[in-house]
Amino acid sequence: YPEQPDRDFIKRVIGLPGETVELRNKKVYIDGQPLDEPYVHYIFPPDENGSPTPDLPDFDLTRTYGPVTVPERHYFMMGDNRDNSQDSRYWGFMPQEYVKGKALFVYFSFGDGPGGPIGNIRWSRLLHQIH
Repeated sequence: YPEQPDRDFIKRVIGLPGETVELRNKKVYIDGQPLDEPYVHYIFPPDENGSPTPDLPDFDLTRTYGPVTVPERHYFMMGDNRDNSQDSRYWGFMPQEYVKGKALFVYFSFGDGPGGPIGNIRWSRLLHQIH
């Protein structure tokens, strides 16, 4: 986490040095080409027709961002939970020296449920290998 480097966050590398990253209607484009992201989750899915979500302003970073070009020795990072993720859209490019490694599997996964945040353990995701 660039604002507190001693705190570890797991994010996905979306943009490499020299690439142009853009978010249009929640869809990521790298150098103008759409990125296939079957792993992404949304609280509010993107509108298939591309029309704006009425409750969100045009400048909402969960829907529209960029285009920006990733500088040398930096990465553009995004979380898989796109509507609720602190990532490069908010704190900028990740310096290469902050990257510690690659996540290999989901250790534990839970979401909101009747018993509170831990009341909905997502058993099918536990120890799921990350590709």
